[in-house]
Amino acid sequence: MSMNLKEIKKFFRNIKFIIYSILLVVFAFLFLIGIAKLWPPLNKGIFNQILNSIGYWWMWAIFIGFLGVIVDGWVWGDYLYKRIKFDSMMLNISKAQFVKKMNEIEELSWDLTTNDEIRFQMKKEEFKIK
Repeated sequence: MSMNLKEIKKFFRNIKFIIYSILLVVFAFLFLIGIAKLWPPLNKGIFNQILNSIGYWWMWAIFIGFLGVIVDGWVWGDYLYKRIKFDSMMLNISKAQFVKKMNEIEELSWDLTTNDEIRFQMKKEEFKIK
């Protein structure tokens, strides 16, 4: 079973929120590991075992974890903002409002999943807009 580039893009477009969420947890864990080295109350148990095994790499864990949390947190938050905005624009909207905001709704549907793009097309058909 081979997938062409279009199917691969569609697949990742549909699961990007899950990917963003997993990355946010990983970066937060890396940052927490680095902070555990600097803050003695956290430097116990499993954190101590992890810190002993990574040696001086804890400094990189702080840096990469912090940077990752900031960047991925922004991307994750932006996705949630677009999701909420799209959902609120698609619910309880009149035809006049839909036509007025159609470009913005279409751009949001491109940034979200393929199901949202289908919802947008269905709404256009519902209002008989070409």
